[in-house]
Amino acid sequence: MIHALLAILLLGDPIPHSPDCGAELHIAEIARTQLSVKKAVPVETLSGEFPTKHGTYECVRVSFLLTPWGSMYYLRFHESTGNFVFEMAARRAIEKYEFKGSVLGVFDTKTLILKGIYNKRSPDWDVYCATHHCIDGPENRRPP
Repeated sequence: MIHALLAILLLGDPIPHSPDCGAELHIAEIARTQLSVKKAVPVETLSGEFPTKHGTYECVRVSFLLTPWGSMYYLRFHESTGNFVFEMAARRAIEKYEFKGSVLGVFDTKTLILKGIYNKRSPDWDVYCATHHCIDGPENRRPP
């Protein structure tokens, strides 16, 4: 039982973590893919239970193939900053993208990096905390 749990922990995360998600290494592929994009959809803004002032930078590198009509198939996630919630939001966003099809480019792998900020406070956080008791609201901050 312990060996099975250890194997799941060690082998359970197939997507390697990278600070830029491989953007520098795959810059040419990403530039070629950008030429095929007809409609891009941003990753939705997400926040957890304890948002921070600046949030955290998140990204994921995806690759896929396109049909001659521009439909995406064989979607794969290669590198990520490791945030599962952001990865699912990125998947929802990439599924809404629209691409130009090409008979000649059917076997070309397309690559994109989807970026976003996760767990950032909303702009009205201080206004809300002024009337409610937030741990890090304006009344609980120490002067600099």
